[in-house]
Amino acid sequence: MTLHKLTIDISTKAGWCLLLDDSAKAKDEQRPVGQRLFYGTWDLTRDRDGNKCTRRGQYYLNLWDSISQLRRHHGIEEEDIEIVIEAEAYSAARTEASAQLAGGWLATLEIMCERRALLYPRTVTTSSWRSAFIGVIMAPKEVKDTKEQPNARRTWIKEKVLEECARRGLKPRNDNEADAIGIMFWLVSGGKIHQEAKRAAKKAKSLEKRRQQKMNFKVAA
Repeated sequence: MTLHKLTIDISTKAGWCLLLDDSAKAKDEQRPVGQRLFYGTWDLTRDRDGNKCTRRGQYYLNLWDSISQLRRHHGIEEEDIEIVIEAEAYSAARTEASAQLAGGWLATLEIMCERRALLYPRTVTTSSWRSAFIGVIMAPKEVKDTKEQPNARRTWIKEKVLEECARRGLKPRNDNEADAIGIMFWLVSGGKIHQEAKRAAKKAKSLEKRRQQKMNFKVAA
């Protein structure tokens, strides 16, 4: 089964990374990864005519349209794409407006996937993909935010991701694209399998704890 992969660093300036799957093609027609990997940025703040969006619903519609256009451009069938986005916590949003938008991105993707018969989107935490891609999840303690550089720690980690992309021969135009590439690395290097195994182990542990509590209750009775 052909399964193309799309990862998104979700925000109003969303970075995306697409890896096309050539596994269904004959061996002499299969392209190297470098020729199947595409990345870029979607400006979700502008409508189809280039005007500034004034309603939140327009941002979500732009996300839907952007994915649809990307699929059409690369000839991707509706059921043949897997989407992974970075899980955006409300606490990470810097403004009230971005916090209000945050909750709608995943819902929009789920509606789109339901409507188009796509696989449901997955989420990955920032710490998971950063750990896999650059080996750290945050700036070291000696890097501190100051009055002169209020975003020093954020800048440090963003530059680290850009540096890793460059080391791999990739040239993202901004940190949003770099983050999407990092998420793609997490996905193709087995991050999803590890995530599912971790969730299964956590669920099993929770069930065992509940079973033990029931046994203890019966003994006490």
